[in-house]
Amino acid sequence: MAADARQLDRLFEVIASRKGADAASSYTAKLFSKGVAACAQKLGE
Repeated sequence: MAADARQLDRLFEVIASRKGADAASSYTAKLFSKGVAACAQKLGE
């Protein structure tokens, strides 16, 4: 597997683990709680 693919896999793992965290203590969880549109907006920044 190429290094780029490993980095994307790792990023996916980190985001997935934070998605399930408490929104009060995780910015990622808070963003996910706001919905897909909020996540897409942040990604586009």
